Amino acid sequence: MPYLSHECIETLMYNLVEPCENLTVQEVNAYELRKLSDTTYSTTGLYIKPANKDEHYIYLLKSLPNYQKAAILLHEYGHFSCTSSGCECAFGEDEVLPEVHAILYQLEALMDWEIFASLSYCVKTICLYYLWVEDKQIADYHIDVANKICETDLWHSAACLVHEDIAKWSNEPRFDEYILPMVDFALVL
Repeated sequence: MPYLSHECIETLMYNLVEPCENLTVQEVNAYELRKLSDTTYSTTGLYIKPANKDEHYIYLLKSLPNYQKAAILLHEYGHFSCTSSGCECAFGEDEVLPEVHAILYQLEALMDWEIFASLSYCVKTICLYYLWVEDKQIADYHIDVANKICETDLWHSAACLVHEDIAKWSNEPRFDEYILPMVDFALVL
């Protein structure tokens, strides 16, 4: 399975947002990201809805490896896409639907562009939502997000594409409890 080089991912990250003149993407340190965020949970990326409809901001944690930045950028860009297209998820009270849309955008883009290192990171992250909620590292609604994502054909396709990576995770603590139930179909292919 081919993986994009560090340079290719870096190029992709900056080319993705180039045509969007009303979107600013900025890499910041953990302290700055925490100040911008309205959550008590740690975060690696953040999309801020505009007070003025002509300005949008995505912030990424500067210290992350590029394959993680690419995945997070696409997730946050999914939020931007929903907001700028007028999707109902961007303007309602539901916390689940905006995350589901952003993750589906992220998965589809990573699969289309064959960025498998970032796709693997994304799949593993979603698998770990249950553990992170239990450990109070992320908000409880992420369980509903993971459940909705795992019901989609896109999820099944993504997990199947990175099935070799999933098999490598089997030595990790609590694999049987958290990861295997969400991806066991990918391991039997």
